[in-house]
Amino acid sequence: MDKIKNYKLIDGSFEVDEAKEVLLGLLDYKIQFHANKVFSTDIRFGEHDEMSSKRAVELKATRIEVEELIQKLNFSFKKLRITSTIVVEEIE
Repeated sequence: MDKIKNYKLIDGSFEVDEAKEVLLGLLDYKIQFHANKVFSTDIRFGEHDEMSSKRAVELKATRIEVEELIQKLNFSFKKLRITSTIVVEEIE
């Protein structure tokens, strides 16, 4: 495997409702992922996963910001361009 790979995750123009669905769906998935990780670490090891807990808080704040943006644009009849690339890097 190459040391670094880039994958295009999102690349398109979206109506505001579609953008809301894409962005909030992705954020909700990641928030739930970290919540599950915190729960699993607690159950399996009796320890608190501070990194996942912190990341979930950050993602929840981002979700609020995205909701506010969508709310402002909701009746603007504008489209939104969303681009997201995932960078996967092999580390030691």
